Amino acid sequence: MRYLLLFAAVIFLLLSCGADPEAQTASDGREGAEATATAESDVREDGDGAADDTADGDATDDLAPLDIAETTPELQILADGVVRAGLPELPLSFDVSGKVLSVRVRSGDTVRAGEIIATVDDALIREQLVQSELSLRSAELSLRTIARPDDWETETEREVAAASLQSARASLESARASLSSAVASRDIAVRNLDDLSDSDEIALANLQSALASLESSQAQLESLERGPDADSIRQAELNLEQARNGLESAELDRETSLLPNTSPAVQQQLDTAVENAQISVELAEIALRRTTSGATAGELAAARASVAGAGAQVASARSSVEDVEDAIAQAEASLIQAEAGVVQAQSALSQSEANLAALLAGGSARELAAAEINVAQAELSLAQAQRDLENTVLRSPVAGAVLSVTVAPGTSVSPGSTVVTLLDTGSLEFHTTNVTERDLSDIRVGQPAAVSLKAYPAREFVGRVLRVGLQAGEPVGDSATFPVIIGFEVGELTVVPDMTGRVEIALDQ
Repeated sequence: MRYLLLFAAVIFLLLSCGADPEAQTASDGREGAEATATAESDVREDGDGAADDTADGDATDDLAPLDIAETTPELQILADGVVRAGLPELPLSFDVSGKVLSVRVRSGDTVRAGEIIATVDDALIREQLVQSELSLRSAELSLRTIARPDDWETETEREVAAASLQSARASLESARASLSSAVASRDIAVRNLDDLSDSDEIALANLQSALASLESSQAQLESLERGPDADSIRQAELNLEQARNGLESAELDRETSLLPNTSPAVQQQLDTAVENAQISVELAEIALRRTTSGATAGELAAARASVAGAGAQVASARSSVEDVEDAIAQAEASLIQAEAGVVQAQSALSQSEANLAALLAGGSARELAAAEINVAQAELSLAQAQRDLENTVLRSPVAGAVLSVTVAPGTSVSPGSTVVTLLDTGSLEFHTTNVTERDLSDIRVGQPAAVSLKAYPAREFVGRVLRVGLQAGEPVGDSATFPVIIGFEVGELTVVPDMTGRVEIALDQ
């Protein structure tokens, strides 16, 4: 009722002053004189020209800037304003690392909620997914095999258990056969080593003999090559002189012993002694001649051939020794390997026996709990691998506009690195710029509003008052201004922050 009385007062004053009765004011109607002053200073001239423009469909003049918000006769507040983002910019990034395969948007594009923005290479993650699935199956199988035979309930569990028992028994038999084979191999290696040890002793003896023969042949050759020397000649002369003295002594003994009654046997011994002494003299004479004249070419050749033959025997003997020693080393290695095989086979046999006994007895409560934990961990790993695979595709969480794109195909990205920056167009708000504090008392949260933008002058966006800002803007006259925030729906149109326009806020009746 108050607004109607004020409106009548304004009309009366305008008519009294000869003003245009079709003019509209922006008075807030708080006091008569103040309303008159406001109406006279901020009147909006529509006139016949404005009516013609409206008829032509041109709404640009309707959105001409207002110096201050107006209260219309229809109990609406008209105010200018600007579009703001209700939420901050939204940087999007991958939760996994990898090489970017595709980027499907560009700066300025609009996207729907759930639309694919970009993808990264998922080959490695798919491999991890397969490995996680196999690990889970293995953990589940281990859990089933730990259960006692009495706990095998389903047919599948019984089949798995039977197969495990059969495998354990087969492993046990195989371990026993491996142990027998390893023991036999060790015994053969021991015998071979003993035989080679005997062969080594023979080869060493042959080598020593060959070395002695070579040394003797070399000494004889050196002696022949040096020729006669004074000491050798003197020794040969002494040997001849001793031989001759021996012959004279033998002849004297024979002469003095020949008596008429000498027996034929004694006579024979005396004659033999003389003959032997004559032979010694002849040999001493030959040795003296050889010593004084030196070795013949044949003797030197024979000595050299003897040295060469002895050298070949030494080389052969050494080769035999080396061969035997190599064979001994191989035999020792084979023996070590065979003994290791025996130890390994014994360990495998013990393990197989333990596995079979554990399978028949069933696992302990601690083993069962550990197996269940392994299954749970495998399930978590599989779930993580599945999430990682899903995260190789980056989707828009909201409908919005692409502000920037910071990567290209082939770029390596890590978790958290920004790929695309979005603006949530579903959270756009219209912020008034010239609503003064005088009008705030008439504004309530939830009041209907109609937003018009210069970008779409023929389109009116339905909205409602969300809140009144607490931070004052530029003052108008002697009044401070406060932003009134309007929420509105943009539909399929492209509306971005910083667009300007006007809002009509319907006041309570």
